[in-house]
Formats: sequence, structure tokens, C-alpha cells
Amino acid sequence: IDQPPQYLLFGGHRGCGKSTELRWLARRLNHPSRYFVVFLDVLDKLDMTNVRYSDVALAQAEELVDRLAVAGVDVPDVYLERLVGWFFQRIERVERLKEYSAEVEAGAEGGLGLPFLGKLFAKVRTAIKNKSSYKDELRREVRDNFAEFAEACNQLLGYCCEAVQKQGLGRSIVFVVDGLDRLEREDAPAFFLHDIHQLKLVRTHVVYCAPIHILSEEGQIGQNYDGVFRLPMLKLADKGGQPERPETWDSLRDFVDKRLPLRFFDDQATVDMLISRSGGHPR
Repeated sequence: IDQPPQYLLFGGHRGCGKSTELRWLARRLNHPSRYFVVFLDVLDKLDMTNVRYSDVALAQAEELVDRLAVAGVDVPDVYLERLVGWFFQRIERVERLKEYSAEVEAGAEGGLGLPFLGKLFAKVRTAIKNKSSYKDELRREVRDNFAEFAEACNQLLGYCCEAVQKQGLGRSIVFVVDGLDRLEREDAPAFFLHDIHQLKLVRTHVVYCAPIHILSEEGQIGQNYDGVFRLPMLKLADKGGQPERPETWDSLRDFVDKRLPLRFFDDQATVDMLISRSGGHPR
């Protein structure tokens, strides 16, 4: 837990239960003696047909702020000012965004605080997701000045890690990011391989759900990530007509039961028939 930030990948075949496992992992890790977990499902937050690393970072920051607010973590304005200032400096640099900036700034009359910062993140992310007329300019400003954004995030994260420890909410902060396995095939290498150095500018523990074809890029993955975990295909029986593997069948019966309780089947033989036809592929 007290190690430097770790960046982990988690993947498997589509439909094999990755999201179920990640949600279980998030619940398991979220404990005062372990982590303060920030769970992000990018399918709810972003347009998956056009996702960049900067979009995900914005969504993570938004989810962090919302999670802290719900948990009752008080963050002094001094740790928020740098992020808020960064946004307005970047937005006001573009002529087309000045009206947008004024609209956002009007919401700051009641002071900063986590609620205002959360609304700011949400407004920027929503503008990018919904393909607004100024989406490209907004995204370009975030991407071109991402190092400054990461530094401001790190200042906030540093304080928040200490705060959650003092309040007994966890010994550190970890992000669990689900849904990135749905990236378009041509977008996934850019996100997970080419842009990993930008992602690592935000110094925090992260578990990313990745497409299975990315996990096969062993050379680059091994160099850039601290660990790779894959949900396996299951071997129903050995070759050459050897006996079936009872432990595998028991595992798959448990898997089916979690998705559709076994009491809804007419007979266990029906469940076993489905397992046999699956060939060990959970989907």
C-alpha cells in the first residue's frame, strides 16, 4: 500500500465477467486498512467512439472530487485553486471559449470547494462527450497543457491521500477504471501504449480494464505497466479423452449462478449442457 504509484492492466474476452470482477475488486479494496477506492465506468462518462487519455483523466478527476464530497472529506481551497486556475487560463486562451469560460466562472460566486470543482470537471467532460461546437478547441487545450493539469492533480491527490488516512477511510487512493476494453481497435494502442507516459504524469494507483488484444503486446506492456492480469479461458477436460476437470465445472456453475441464479433452470443437466457447449469460454 505504501509503494510508489502502480499502473495495472486487467483484461479478458468480452463477456467473460471483467466488470463483475472489477466491481468485486473495488468493494474488496475499499476498506480503512486498504484503499479509498474511486471507481469509474467510462461507458457512462465518455463517448467511446472517440476517447483520448486526457478525456479519461478529466473523468477520473471528476469522479475523485465527487467521491471525496460524498465521503465528507474537507479539502481547503488552497488545494483546489491551482486546478481551477488552470482551467480558466486554458479556456480563456481560445477566443471561441471566452463566452463558455464566463458561463462557468459565474458558478464560482459561492466560492470554490469540491462541489464547484466537480461541476467544472463535469461541464468540460460533458462538452467533450456531447461533441459540442467547441469540443476540439477544448480538448486541444487540455491535451497540450496536460503536464500542468497533472501537476495540479498531484497536489490535490497528495493532500487527499493524507486526508483519507486521517479520517480512517483508507491508507491511500486507488482508481479502478472500467470500460476501456470497449475502445475502438485502432484507438486502444494509442491509449494504452503510446500515451502511457502522459497517463503516468498523474501519480496514483490505477487499475485499467484493457482490451484483450492489448494484453498480447507483451514487450511494451511489460515495460510500461507494473502488472497484467487476465481472466482466463477455462479448460473443461484434458486432451485425449481424459476425465473432465471437476474443479473447472464447479467454477463455471458458480459463474452461471452469479449471472442467472441456478434456481431458474429446470435442471442442473441444462446448466451442464450450456457449460459443455461453451467450450470453456465464459461468454
